[in-house]
Amino acid sequence: MSLSDYMEELCDPDYEITSAGLEQLSGLAGELEDLFKRGWQTIPEARRVEIIGRLVEIADDNPELDCHAVFCHALSDDEPVVRERATAGLWETEDRRTIPLLIDRLEKDSVDEVRAGAAQALGHFAVLADSGKLVPRDVTRVWEALKASVDDEDEPLMVRRRSLESVAAFRAPEVRSWIQWGFDHPESMLRQSALFAMARSGDWAWLEIVIGEMESDDPAMRYEAANAAREFAAEEALPALAELTHDIDAQVSLSALHAIAGIGGAKARGLLRAYSNSEDDPVVQEAAAEALEILEADAADFSTMQLKGEPGLDYDEDDDGDDF
Repeated sequence: MSLSDYMEELCDPDYEITSAGLEQLSGLAGELEDLFKRGWQTIPEARRVEIIGRLVEIADDNPELDCHAVFCHALSDDEPVVRERATAGLWETEDRRTIPLLIDRLEKDSVDEVRAGAAQALGHFAVLADSGKLVPRDVTRVWEALKASVDDEDEPLMVRRRSLESVAAFRAPEVRSWIQWGFDHPESMLRQSALFAMARSGDWAWLEIVIGEMESDDPAMRYEAANAAREFAAEEALPALAELTHDIDAQVSLSALHAIAGIGGAKARGLLRAYSNSEDDPVVQEAAAEALEILEADAADFSTMQLKGEPGLDYDEDDDGDDF
């Protein structure tokens, strides 16, 4: 089926959208990209929401799929949900042409959720800047946009917290004060973002606070603290993480296991071996066994371990942890 015919099919609300079909939207360029843009405007709003959501899902599962052109075009869609989901689809792109598009959404979009999504997507470029993989002009553009967002007291906390998470990668002197501001804030979601920012900043001065928050009364803070400890890869956190594996909250206990695996080393291996042999909790036992298998194979990539809610994403109080 030609792309033109496929775009017409997508306009039909009775047409079943499949992952195989959506793969036709991968790698669009030149005339095909122009054809897609013209066809996209004719697709009903509800269908555009469905399509962009499905594309984000399948692109996340299939790194070979290149939907960059679609997501970039969707950033200017009339429907806010489409724009927000498009930012999620761009969170790993390294195409520098995306930077001004995301900054434009962060600075000008009328919807808080879209601006927050743009701030979060810019975090990947902040990480690239920290590793020397962005040209100076782009480094300045990303830094200035995120800095302005964090500093703007009129900006909703939803947006400021995502900007805080992203800007932390720059490790600039101002970052420490912003993180402290977030951590001292009474709003729980902002405090969670501060923990994430502590880890992303790479500043080991925060480690003591991260470990201390593993005893927080708030399960969401314990969850983020475990994720932060994983990012620090600090053996000093292992005793506290070992305690968290027995947490009454399933998400917290599984994030602790994930952190132990990410830290690695002989002590971590011993802990995981003990949990994998324990029959107290089948979910923990299975997760520990999987982590141990990867660790003993000396595979430093834990991406195959599917933990609901990666660092920087909201803790889900309704999740029972069965998606590990």
